[in-house]
Amino acid sequence: DFSPRAVAMLLALAERSGDPRALAHALSNRHFALWDDLGADELLALSQRTLAEAQRGGDLELEIQGRTWLVLDLIQQGAAARVDRELELHARCADALRQPRYLGMSQLLHGVRGLWRGAFEEVDDAAQRALAIGERVGRPEMFANAALLTLLVRREQGRLDEADAIVQLLGGRAPSPPIALFGEGLIASDLDRVAVLDGVLQRALQLRDQPDIRSWRGWLVGGLSAACLRLRQRECAQWLY
Repeated sequence: DFSPRAVAMLLALAERSGDPRALAHALSNRHFALWDDLGADELLALSQRTLAEAQRGGDLELEIQGRTWLVLDLIQQGAAARVDRELELHARCADALRQPRYLGMSQLLHGVRGLWRGAFEEVDDAAQRALAIGERVGRPEMFANAALLTLLVRREQGRLDEADAIVQLLGGRAPSPPIALFGEGLIASDLDRVAVLDGVLQRALQLRDQPDIRSWRGWLVGGLSAACLRLRQRECAQWLY
């Protein structure tokens, strides 16, 4: 349960326990749940504390969770030099754990960094490596994230037919509806497919009462904001914002 109330209760219990691993776990959950609600500085402080508690507890898996949040927060702040240093530390941590989910995440983070720099070949290579890991061990979320990175590159390159093909793949294989809606909304807006956009917004509105939907709000805003504007869909825009 990633509702704000449940996350706050978990963090309070962890604080009282004094267990650094419990604290790192609770802080990581708080970061996930409130990613779209907290400011950039608050998120960075949260990821740094998650990492510190994980290291204090000697838990490498919790440490890499903290490092993942830290890289994403530093990217949000535009701290390029720190991002590059943290990516190296993240990769070392993933290599030490030797678990596919973390090795794949390391590749995806390198892809995000490449997208930020406009190094599209680098993004394609990282996405393909993550995709290969995900396919080998059957992790659909890794496929979805690698596909989204490739979709964003094709969109930047103006290759919308290829981006549209990726959207069709995501529709059948995305592990969570917001991921598919993000891709559909983005590309249908680019191609001005009004009927598709209307269907995407109606499906999005059906998700608004799901308990964990807050954690996906950033995806939905990114993929559906143009659709709301194009169709003057006030109900959906008010929900998203």
